Amino acid sequence: MAEQSASGTMAESAGDTGAHGLDVQTGQPYGHEAHHGRPASWVAVSIIIVGFVIGGGVDTGGSVRTVGANVTSVAGVTPKTSAALRVSDHRATLMVRDMPEPPSRKVYEVWVKRGGAAPVPAGTTFVVRSGDIPIAHSVDPGDQVLVTAEPNGGSPWPTSPPMIVARPA
Repeated sequence: MAEQSASGTMAESAGDTGAHGLDVQTGQPYGHEAHHGRPASWVAVSIIIVGFVIGGGVDTGGSVRTVGANVTSVAGVTPKTSAALRVSDHRATLMVRDMPEPPSRKVYEVWVKRGGAAPVPAGTTFVVRSGDIPIAHSVDPGDQVLVTAEPNGGSPWPTSPPMIVARPA
């Protein structure tokens, strides 16, 4: 903790003699000065901040991947219709833009297909035309994420061909 001396300069308390103390005679920080008169600690902090920004923040061990999805030509699909899949740590979000309205009494249902196995319901249905749809089922590299038009309430297996197919890397 800093204390003011009789001469009016600030000095570190007696138990702290580290490089961050102030020289009682000059009032300047102990330690080496860096370029442009900045203390070395400020240069180090600046380097850490720049590395953090360029590196994209804290590395939590997982990576975020976003892949484009194939949108097939079905009724209502326009050139503006698009889809992409964002995957992070086996959790996925389907991002759709300008989807056609689902057919009457139907919803869009999301499926996950692993290898040669049959697609399984991902626990997600939607009717939005544009938005981000979190997928309840885990998604791994090599899986396929499919979207089909299904009866309201969903279906235990796909009853129509997929209109969206995404393959996370």
